[in-house]
Amino acid sequence: MKSLIEGREVDVCESCEEPAKEGNPLLWMHGPLGFRVTWAFHKECLASFFTNLKEILGLSPNTEMSW
Repeated sequence: MKSLIEGREVDVCESCEEPAKEGNPLLWMHGPLGFRVTWAFHKECLASFFTNLKEILGLSPNTEMSW
């Protein structure tokens, strides 16, 4: 996701909407083939994203997910 910060368009985390910072880069995930989707997350935000996704899908927190 992009956001306008200090007059510049920058990439921000899909979860917390904060830009990458030194020592806390954004991790990029790309959708499955055929989908033009890209998400960016901080490492700690990505973990909570998957936890929330499992809850929404009704899966056990211990369920392993893979792309």
